[in-house]
Formats: sequence, C-alpha cells, structure tokens
Amino acid sequence: MEFYGTLGIFIPVIAIGVIVFFVIALVQEGKAMGRGEAVKNAFVHIVSLVMLSFLVASSIYLLQLGFKSWVFTKAQDPFRPAASPPPMLYLSGDKAAGGPVLYSCDEKCEFNTADREQFKTWKEQYATWKNEGKGAQSASLQKKRNVVNALSFLIVSLPLYWWFFIRMVQGDARKNRAAGQKPGPLRSVYFYLVAFAGLIGAVVSAALLVNTALNVALKIDTDKSTASREPAAVSPVGVSTENYGVKSVVNCAEKCQLTDEDRQLAQEWLVDFDAWQKQNIITYPTPSNTQSSLASNIPLLLVLLPLFLYHFLTIRRETAVPESSSPAPPTT
Repeated sequence: MEFYGTLGIFIPVIAIGVIVFFVIALVQEGKAMGRGEAVKNAFVHIVSLVMLSFLVASSIYLLQLGFKSWVFTKAQDPFRPAASPPPMLYLSGDKAAGGPVLYSCDEKCEFNTADREQFKTWKEQYATWKNEGKGAQSASLQKKRNVVNALSFLIVSLPLYWWFFIRMVQGDARKNRAAGQKPGPLRSVYFYLVAFAGLIGAVVSAALLVNTALNVALKIDTDKSTASREPAAVSPVGVSTENYGVKSVVNCAEKCQLTDEDRQLAQEWLVDFDAWQKQNIITYPTPSNTQSSLASNIPLLLVLLPLFLYHFLTIRRETAVPESSSPAPPTT
C-alpha cells in the first residue's frame, strides 16, 4: 500500500471530527464563552485532529515499510513485478486492426508518419529505462517516493501538532484544572473520538494477527495459495504480442530506411523483454501471506494501541468525580 492509501483511512475520522466539533462549538460552548471564542476553540481541536491523523498515518506507513524491508523480507505485493518492463512500442496500425499488428514490410515500408513519431518517442523512453538499471530500480524509486511523502507529512505536521495541541489545547486544559474546572465538551469529544478510532484500529489489527497465528498453528498454509499466480499483465514467454511494435522495426528497418543503430536497439529490446518475462514469470519470488500480515498489522497495533490508551485514560482521569464530592448514601 502506498502512503496516500494509508492516509486515506483516516479521512472518515477527520470528517466526523470536523462536523462534531463545529456543532458542539455552536450549540454548547457558544452559550458559555460566545460564538467567536467557541469557533476558535473548535478550529484548534480540528487542526489538532488533522495533524494527529497525518502523524499517525506517517508513523504507521514508515513502520510497515521498515518491517517489510528489514524484518519480514518476504512480505511482498504479489501483483507488483520486481522490475518494470521495458517500454512497449505501439504503432498506429494497432488501433486500426483492433489490436497489435506485426508489420512485415515485404514489398514496401508500412510505417506512416505517426509510426515514425512513435518510434522516436519510444527510443527516448527505452534509453531512460536502461539508464535506470533496466527497470530494476523502479520498485526502489517508488519506495523512496513513498518514504519522502511520509516524511514530508511527518515533518510538516509535527510542529503544527505541537503548537495547536501541546501548546494550546493542553495549555488551556492545565489552566482549567488549576482553576478547578472540568474539561469542556470539545475536549471530551476530541479525546473520546481519537480513543475510539485508536481502539477500533487496534482491535482490527489484533484480530488479524490472531487470525494469522491461528492459521500458522493449525497449519493452514496460506503462503502456497499464491505459488502459481502470475502477474496479470504478462503473457507466456514467446507468444506475447507486446513485442509486435519492436519486431516491426526489425522487419522494416531496410525498407523504411532505418539506421543500423535503430535495428540494433530493437534487437536489444527483444532480448531485454524476453529476460524480463522470464524473471517475472519463472523466478519471481512467491510472497508470504503470513509475513505480509505481520508486517502490516504489527505497526498498526504498535501505534494505535498507545494512542487509544493515552487518550482514553487521560480523559477518564480528567472527568472522574472525586470520591469526596460523591453524594452520600441515603440514611434509613
């Protein structure tokens, strides 16, 4: 899962929080402190919630990536090839025929102007693909992009969370406690909402970990279920039609007055394409469902369980009624 997919999980919590906070600010706190101050208080809690969501999503994603990179190294995506394929060459005749067409150029050159433009663009793409290590670096580059995305949100949201929550929300709470006041409705809803989201996420991740443990204990070998699975976009070696465009370059090089370098480049592509197919169909490692589950759910539990405990215990402590102030039992 990419970072933005992880971040999207928290969007419902943010949306619910925004609506609830403004309703409480206008209906409840507005009576005590005025509409302007109440809306400001709601804004501070909303920003705190959004920044916390960014921090949690970034932390979970970075932990998952770390677990997959260094601990559960077989936790891979079964639908993502280890390396990207060499860029395909699609000629204009492909669309006219309703599918890939192989030019033979037995009598004359069958390339049109659009085909030559496509070939020119393809040469640039193929050169870039080779410079990137023949696609082997694509997965690594995508992983680095996701790390950069997560770190970017972490770096930006951390100081904002510190300012709005630690300085403003917690600062106001300390003043209220010193004055003997109970937490307001916004603070209570904020803490219980975060605690609820953390609890649900922790329960789901714990249940999935228990499910994985039971599968292993009962010897339900789920890892073998993907052993015969092949990447959906890859055809069997030798019968693929994705290479028709480049084969057309080889067949038509003489009649279309293409250079020897163009013919050699096309032949190199055919070798690279064949090697890529063999790598992704024959030798691509079978992902481990067990390790994938552990790598995904352990970070969730490590982040969401403390999140729930802190917010739940904090607000329970702040709203607890002192024993001395409890009503005396009725006398008979």
